[in-house]
Amino acid sequence: MVVVEEEDNQSEEEEIVTEQFVDEEDDDGLLLFPAHLSHSLRELFIVDCPELILALVTEHEEETGRHGLQALRSLESLEIRWCSKFLSAYKSSSSFGFPPFLEDLDMYDEDGIFEMHSRTELFIKGGDSTCEALWPLLTQDQLSSLKVKKSNFFCRLGGLQEEQLLLLKRSFKPWKLDTDDMSGFLVKPICSLLSSSLTRLQFGGNDEVEHFTEEQEEALQLLTSLQDLQFYTCKKLQCLPMGLHRLTNFKKLKIKDCPSIRIRSLPLLSSLEQLKVKDCKKLQRHLTQLHTLTNLKKLKICDCSSIRSLPLPSSLEQLKVKDCKKLRYLFAELHTLTNLKTLEIVNCPSIRSLPKGGLPSSLEELDVSDCGNKKLKQRCSKLMGTIPNIIL
Repeated sequence: MVVVEEEDNQSEEEEIVTEQFVDEEDDDGLLLFPAHLSHSLRELFIVDCPELILALVTEHEEETGRHGLQALRSLESLEIRWCSKFLSAYKSSSSFGFPPFLEDLDMYDEDGIFEMHSRTELFIKGGDSTCEALWPLLTQDQLSSLKVKKSNFFCRLGGLQEEQLLLLKRSFKPWKLDTDDMSGFLVKPICSLLSSSLTRLQFGGNDEVEHFTEEQEEALQLLTSLQDLQFYTCKKLQCLPMGLHRLTNFKKLKIKDCPSIRIRSLPLLSSLEQLKVKDCKKLQRHLTQLHTLTNLKKLKICDCSSIRSLPLPSSLEQLKVKDCKKLRYLFAELHTLTNLKTLEIVNCPSIRSLPKGGLPSSLEELDVSDCGNKKLKQRCSKLMGTIPNIIL
């Protein structure tokens, strides 16, 4: 079944059976779109057509945009369900092209769920995700963000032949990746493939991994462009991978809802410019080493209920402290942080006063609107006129 919505003033979708679309059909189930839909079709929904194949585009047709999906120049949304052969003609081709205004592509079948948004973001979820089925999507130069959940995608990707890997390396260059498959991703063939493009890596939703193996840590070292590393909801993860300080572009670290994690090597991460920590119970004791991060500019600490004080580096420009119920003192020498511009205190009821030495003259914004303590608000109100922006 094929459901379409055209660009005119139709109020309802018009359902057209497959035979009405067919200009030519052979034994392999090849379907060609008729020309009259090229400037009117906005939405296309194809379901349960197991023999349907999108025809290969010749070089001339690719240049003119008069064939296949490229011919549907008004198409904005494409959803394909249970059509396992739809992209099978493109298993090793990089010539696949999207219609110029296509924003959303959703594909569902027994191999999993694949969603692409704005031709730049690809989400792979579940199933036995074969790289052949995804080849036309992976080889798009515009792909910038990849999210892989509950899938063996990386295992399949690492098993590609050398010729395919070389082709993929030229076109597959996402700068952002989010996955729960740490062990599948952290292998040398995969990390080598993304060494020059990947700048943000997010590991999340994994309740199994406790430590990184030596081989995985070596693979991570291949990500020479990595700037931003994030861990979230990794319940059993006990430590960060070793050698992060050797990644010369590494600047941002975010850890959220990882109750078992520790950072004994925090002083080694001297290149860090941004650090965000939320709800990490065992990490709190290591925050006493924050002053060793001599390049740190932005610090955000949330839901660290047992932390009592924060020794801060002089390089700090922005500080946000939230939901730290036992935190009583920010930093006795806060006035010496001559680069600090923004200070925000949210729901920290034990902080009743500012440090005796006062605040740095560089401060441009002080936000205590949700601090959770009336006395602190009263004392900050007396600073009106000395700080450009005070939010009470």
